[in-house]
Amino acid sequence: MERGKVGVSHGEAVSGRRSLPWAVQVLAPAVGLSNFGDSLAVTALLLDFHDRYADGTATAAVFLALSVPSVILVGFAGRVADRLPVRRVLIPAGVALMSICTAMAYLTSAVLIVVLLAALAGIMAFATPVMMKAVADASPADLLSRSQARMAMMANLGFLIGPAAGGVLMEAAGLRTVLLVDAASFAALPLAALLLRAGRDGTEGTRPIGSHGSSSCDSSSCGSSVSGGARAGSGLLPGLRAMAAAPGLLRVVGFGVVLTVALQVVNVVEVFFVRDDLGAGAGMFGVLMVGWSSGQVSGAWTAGRLPARWNPASVASVATFVMAVVMTSVAAVGDVRTLFALLVLNGFAYGAFGVARQTLLAGSVDTAVRGSVFAAHVALLNVASTAALLAGGVMSAFVAPRAVFGLVGAAMLLSVLVSRPWRRSAPLHRPPYRRPDDHGRGGRLGRPRRW
Repeated sequence: MERGKVGVSHGEAVSGRRSLPWAVQVLAPAVGLSNFGDSLAVTALLLDFHDRYADGTATAAVFLALSVPSVILVGFAGRVADRLPVRRVLIPAGVALMSICTAMAYLTSAVLIVVLLAALAGIMAFATPVMMKAVADASPADLLSRSQARMAMMANLGFLIGPAAGGVLMEAAGLRTVLLVDAASFAALPLAALLLRAGRDGTEGTRPIGSHGSSSCDSSSCGSSVSGGARAGSGLLPGLRAMAAAPGLLRVVGFGVVLTVALQVVNVVEVFFVRDDLGAGAGMFGVLMVGWSSGQVSGAWTAGRLPARWNPASVASVATFVMAVVMTSVAAVGDVRTLFALLVLNGFAYGAFGVARQTLLAGSVDTAVRGSVFAAHVALLNVASTAALLAGGVMSAFVAPRAVFGLVGAAMLLSVLVSRPWRRSAPLHRPPYRRPDDHGRGGRLGRPRRW
């Protein structure tokens, strides 16, 4: 792995003992609770629609309702995230989410439920980038990875507990109770907004990681801020341009799109592989999913504990390579125990990748467009996810589940090799020699090190 400076600054040395910013401590549990309620409700809705409708149309409608709104609203959501403080968004958003969930609990029409589910997803399309920007703005560079890891761990814990609780609660109390619990979970958002300190939303601006002074990756991997710090516009196109301006970030975002497509494609055939090829029961399928989610939690925690000098772009590249190898290996698995171990390792790599990617997203762009970058990134992943679900459905009709894992793993491995992460080059704007006044030192710039 490439490391940055040889020495470790005092700020880096003590960052592991410093408290995380207040915004992170408040918003991380709120994200975990809302994700718990989301996965609880979605699991119950999928089970209910499965019982009421024989085909997969209703199930497909649920997934589309969850993904399409963020794509449609990405430009507006980015502007809101960049221009409004977190309190002004989370309080009305939380109240609206609770009201919609409560209304869903007393409806029986699947069409109306799907429409309200799309409304929920649309509101979350505004709330999510606002919270991500608040955490990024509140975190100094040496705590940025730890902050992103805390957010990822809480989010994954919500997704880990939610589906299992949703299935149990659905059988014990029915869909209405599950949706009312989901409505209660959204109370965490306005409560978190109220807990943020008056006059200090926890969104104090910080310089990008690529700025002089504090850095967890060099300019060749993180890119530069927007137009030398000039305020850029907000919305979809400014967000995409900001991502494209940072070469290391662009590569990692590309990896993320590939991983999203790969995971969604195998999600379609995974149940057939476990139940038919390996002969495992429904209980074991749930255990496998717990292994994947627990791996994500531990991977996120580990990535967050890496010293600030570690290059997150390199961490993301290694994690992608590990996932490609694991996914290819699944095609040769002959028993459930081996598959469980591989899923834990895969989840670990994906959890580490997520923290590295979020660290780059937060630190590689100017604070003025962070909200737009986060919103554009979420929309990009949702587009990839929707396309992958459709592709997975087509592939499942013609390709055996085991072969799907092999093909997806090979495609992931090819994406790593094509990107050539070991051959990074400096951006064109980087001068070949360091001026004497740069950082108060003179001397020639060294070549980028290879990991």
